[in-house]
Amino acid sequence: MVKEWANLFRGLNKGQLEELARSFAFENCVEREDLNKALNIHNFSYLKGFRPNYTM
Repeated sequence: MVKEWANLFRGLNKGQLEELARSFAFENCVEREDLNKALNIHNFSYLKGFRPNYTM
């Protein structure tokens, strides 16, 4: 899988690779408020002893 992922960067020059790397910098991250809320609710429930049954 890594090879296939790495192939996506084939042909990019150094400047393009640096620009891509900068896009992952913390200051460029977008906070996903709905996801954060869901994770916090789940974490709070888990800490209070709730253990969901994820088996299907």
